[in-house]
Amino acid sequence: MSIRKICVPMSGRYDTLDPENLDGPALRAALIYAKALDAQVEVLCVTEPASSELSPWAAWIPTYGVDGLFKEINRLGKIRLKHAHKAFEQIVGQDPDHADCTFVEQPGNIGDTVAAAGRFCDLIVLASSKTRWDTPFRPIMDASLRRTGRPVLVSPQVPSATAATNITIAWNNSVESARAIVAALPLMARPEAATTIIACQEDDAPTELCCDALVAYLLLHGVDAKVKLLTAAKRKSAQAILGAALDQGSDLLVLGTVIHNRAHSLIYGSLTEAALSAPKLPALLVP
Repeated sequence: MSIRKICVPMSGRYDTLDPENLDGPALRAALIYAKALDAQVEVLCVTEPASSELSPWAAWIPTYGVDGLFKEINRLGKIRLKHAHKAFEQIVGQDPDHADCTFVEQPGNIGDTVAAAGRFCDLIVLASSKTRWDTPFRPIMDASLRRTGRPVLVSPQVPSATAATNITIAWNNSVESARAIVAALPLMARPEAATTIIACQEDDAPTELCCDALVAYLLLHGVDAKVKLLTAAKRKSAQAILGAALDQGSDLLVLGTVIHNRAHSLIYGSLTEAALSAPKLPALLVP
């Protein structure tokens, strides 16, 4: 399977203390990947109108405050759309040789709309923000990972100038990491890509990693991968893998994502949380 369509959900949110639009890194990363993969980019901005008919919590708001609150929500929604479109025009306009790129405004619930659009693309690109505006619920991130069935590329604030030319696979012989291998094959099989498998065993939990079998499987797909074995203390494997990927100059970390539902938010596995909390290199998260 090839990557032909990339979706970039844009929030349009903007932090006045941070001169960088929060959506900028995601769109820049998507354009870099689209050019390398000969793919098209669809930028999606969801506007969620507020009204007493649509809001399940409207009945709990005093009547005298409902209209004013909904007017303010809708006003802010228009500002988000304006910011998103401005960022789109500025970033796309900086590269006259950019890939095919379109901007789509879609009204509706943010989670539902991102989930529906994401199912009809090959890759979703987001960015992790220093300002962490998206915590604790991270609706776009959660919908992308939990409800699309598509790999999600998370870019750091400064996107990598290259698109998956030095790939690190975080491998632990789990179902999640096996899915990640298949999702990343279109990237690994490119002639300009080098692939390293990093497998880490915690001192007190030896497991059968089957790295030789993985190398043989990848060779069938034209991928000649190297293997790097690590050992780490209990609950330190995530940082060990991230450190090894950075040491070898990786421009993409591929990992299977473990998601645990808890109350109103999603809790990710330790390596996924480490990749999201302070991203220093792009990460391909595969649900």
